[in-house]
Amino acid sequence: KSKKGTNKKAKKEIPVVYPIFEKCAEISNDSYWESIFKGCSINKFPRHFYYNNGLITWKRGNKVDRVLIPDKDIWEVYNITAAFFRKNEGLYSTIDRAKTKEAEELKRSEKVKKEFQWKNIRMDRVKNLLIYEFINGLAKDYYLSDVEKDKLTTTIKLGLMLKYFKEVEMVDGKITNIMGLIYTENGERIISNLWTS
Repeated sequence: KSKKGTNKKAKKEIPVVYPIFEKCAEISNDSYWESIFKGCSINKFPRHFYYNNGLITWKRGNKVDRVLIPDKDIWEVYNITAAFFRKNEGLYSTIDRAKTKEAEELKRSEKVKKEFQWKNIRMDRVKNLLIYEFINGLAKDYYLSDVEKDKLTTTIKLGLMLKYFKEVEMVDGKITNIMGLIYTENGERIISNLWTS
């Protein structure tokens, strides 16, 4: 009687054809791309791609695209190859999608932030509302009287009109600082160089 399992064929390991892609698999911290690069190393490329003479070619119907793969910097190989796969067949890992979403949200946020800056606001009504909110905040922080609030309002509006205040800083749609407004050392009152120069 033959021993159990003796007639089972040992699983034959497929030899590595392209060591450069095996190295890419080794440096990857993304299991999705690790698997893809391991496949590439044994000449099992994603559908519609093949590799020859340092070039990865993508062919679908009459459409053809190629990219030259460098043979020195392994990270460059990794990034160029992954970008080529993404571009032509939309191959994205879960990590890729999360990073893309984060980048898009950051871009949108930066765009909104850039657009909603003082220099980009054209409507006086909006500017007056922002100034009003800013003054109310300062009035609470520095316990300003109504007379002092009125003087501060006049100071800010006159300073902006005469372009004495060069920059109005905003964060999250609110004025946080007006360059040129200065505070007394004891922090009890707000004055401006406009009145002291």
